[in-house]
Amino acid sequence: MSFHGGLSPRPGVCTSVTNFSYNHVGMFMQSMYPLCKALFMGGVATRFPDMKFAFLECGVSWAVPLLSDMSEHWEKRRPSALGDFDPALFNLDELVGWAEHYGQGLLLDDGVSMRDALLEAPIFSNPPEDRDDWAALGADTREALLERFASSFYFGCESDDRTVGLAWSRRNGLGVDLRATLGSDIGHWDVARAEHVIPEAFELVEKGILTDEEFREFTLDHPVRFLNSADARFFEGTAVESYASPLV
Repeated sequence: MSFHGGLSPRPGVCTSVTNFSYNHVGMFMQSMYPLCKALFMGGVATRFPDMKFAFLECGVSWAVPLLSDMSEHWEKRRPSALGDFDPALFNLDELVGWAEHYGQGLLLDDGVSMRDALLEAPIFSNPPEDRDDWAALGADTREALLERFASSFYFGCESDDRTVGLAWSRRNGLGVDLRATLGSDIGHWDVARAEHVIPEAFELVEKGILTDEEFREFTLDHPVRFLNSADARFFEGTAVESYASPLV
């Protein structure tokens, strides 16, 4: 499955009535971010492990903080870790004692006791029946979470996108490579010469942003794997059949 518009429409993103560039910068990224998060945390990628999802024309840089943030939340908010943060373990009387002893100048003299004020805090609200935010994910380890994300999602990038290099683990700090995929709109008005797309993308190698191997993955291996996931015979009879067919 591939997505071009993400979660459209985008009234909260395209707010200028006079400036096209203002509306366009970051538009696809902001549209794809909630879609990707929903597919992942909603367990769609887990329930359909062989299904691949491609987010087009949005780059990959936004996926790095998304995955980092989700993995850090998983570490602190998965069921096995929640016990350390259970409000039932909170010693309210002890807190009140410390506040009264050290915080006299901070207390408001409005007739409301510190204890009653703390009981109004959101931490003491009733928790949901299912306290596992990650139940749909089915990941027992952080590594499993990262691998599920990395293996399920592809990110379409323009040829001149200098942030493509963040997809690889040597730069993103995640320990996994994300599948950045060349997806230039060669039919768009702002691509003056279609035959210049690949040479422009190769500038990422010349500038030291990508290695030769990463460039091959970006322009060939990742797109091929995505298409092969839908049809293993996709490249049969083509000039690249012998190279492409084994890539799954």
